[in-house]
Amino acid sequence: MKRIAVHDYFGYDIPMNERYKLIREAGFDGVMLGWAGFPDNPDETKHQNPELARKNGLQIENLHTPFTGANNFWLDNIDGDEYFNIQMSCLADCERYKVPAMVLHINQGLNPPPINAIGLERLRRLVGKAEDSGVYLAFENMRNMMHLRYILNNIKSEQVRFCYDSGHQNCRTPNEDLLSEFGDKLIAMHLHDNNGLEDEHKLPFDGTISWKDVMQKIKISGFAGTISIEVINNGYENLQPCEFLKLAYKRAEKLRSMVN
Repeated sequence: MKRIAVHDYFGYDIPMNERYKLIREAGFDGVMLGWAGFPDNPDETKHQNPELARKNGLQIENLHTPFTGANNFWLDNIDGDEYFNIQMSCLADCERYKVPAMVLHINQGLNPPPINAIGLERLRRLVGKAEDSGVYLAFENMRNMMHLRYILNNIKSEQVRFCYDSGHQNCRTPNEDLLSEFGDKLIAMHLHDNNGLEDEHKLPFDGTISWKDVMQKIKISGFAGTISIEVINNGYENLQPCEFLKLAYKRAEKLRSMVN
């Protein structure tokens, strides 16, 4: 039976140890670490989180790297070097804390910089480091698919994989069939719902996504990993954290039943 995981940021201001305890008590057995420096999970304390999660009985599925300025990856300047170095540092953290995969954004917006020599060189170095460390790079689908398609179709490495984000597809690229196209490379997922217009991170079945279709395609892909949801409490503020997590677990359990 597949594990069920949730992102460790879900909208409530709770100390991290208490957060992991609540996640486990709700029924989740896996967690995705947010390495992006959210206000309640600052950079200076995030390195404690792998141990805290494991002490609370949670399997760490992956680590989501910082994503602000993702287009800089393709720019030949100081900002580009900084974004690349952040991704390399996250890769080293995955190795250090025995996290099997990292999820990253490789562009943002409708018109990111084109694929170019500096970006491809950075990508070569990132993939090389991933191969040396045994950590998977899970590239996430965004609004513009150019870079993702290039990477998944042209970078021949077992460490280069796909992170499917259902919310991004529903509100940004609704006409794409990403699970059919890249299902063989699927290693991570961010399952959440929205109204088809905004990236709301609602609980599954509270938006316009056809979950029957999504989960059928995941099943066809042969994916045998964890069912992972990436939800926040916007619109659910009347619920206490434990109530929100229990409801989230029930929705994730329903998704799991659709692929078992």
